[in-house]
Amino acid sequence: MARIVRLHLRYPQGWTRAPEFVEKLQQVFDVFQADVSFIVASSAGVAGGRLTSVNADPCTTAPTAEVAALFRDLAPAGMADDEIAVLFAAGLSGSVRWGCAQCPQGRRGVLVSCLAPPIALAHEVAHLYLGPGHDADSSNLMFADSAALSMDPPILLATQIAALQGGTWVLPPPGGGLVFTAAPPPKTRARRKRPAPAKKTRRKKTKKKTAVRRNRTATKKQKPRHGTTKTRRLKRRRAAKARPKRARKRR
Repeated sequence: MARIVRLHLRYPQGWTRAPEFVEKLQQVFDVFQADVSFIVASSAGVAGGRLTSVNADPCTTAPTAEVAALFRDLAPAGMADDEIAVLFAAGLSGSVRWGCAQCPQGRRGVLVSCLAPPIALAHEVAHLYLGPGHDADSSNLMFADSAALSMDPPILLATQIAALQGGTWVLPPPGGGLVFTAAPPPKTRARRKRPAPAKKTRRKKTKKKTAVRRNRTATKKQKPRHGTTKTRRLKRRRAAKARPKRARKRR
């Protein structure tokens, strides 16, 4: 089943070429069998000249203050992970010519010039899967100048195709971009509680007394097993007298 990615289109009032860009986006991803179905969830023209000339220079993952304000005011609030905000500007100032994948935190989006070729939208959306790098081959979709591509449809490297088919977002990076919500309160370091001093355990005096008693009993002289010294002498004398008598009898 194809993954569904919802697009929220915002463009200058009176401009009518947005469907061409979306159609080319779907054609390019179908060529690489990315198994993605792009659906326009919302489409609206913006009056007041806010999308007349936009300064997106430098084109990095963290948008400029002007682009951040446009995403904050024009992109839907609470966008889901499978949604992309696409802002079309009548012109881009600075070094950015055709578009830029700039992602404020909480809003995955791309900025595309209304003067760009329709394949520029596919180039910028592919940045969300492949990262901010470009390819030096003019036949590759990720060539820096979308108007100078030498092949239609363009090609991609095997690793790039695998990334598109995997469907994992690379931009915005975790924790990257700008924060539109209120700043979090400053972190306060929690005071570490000092451990309570260990209670000193006194040794019982009875143990020492019993140990002393044991030592005393061990040092006492043990009684001889064979009686006193007098009885020993008597036994030796008797044994000595008995020996010669036994010898006479044998003779």
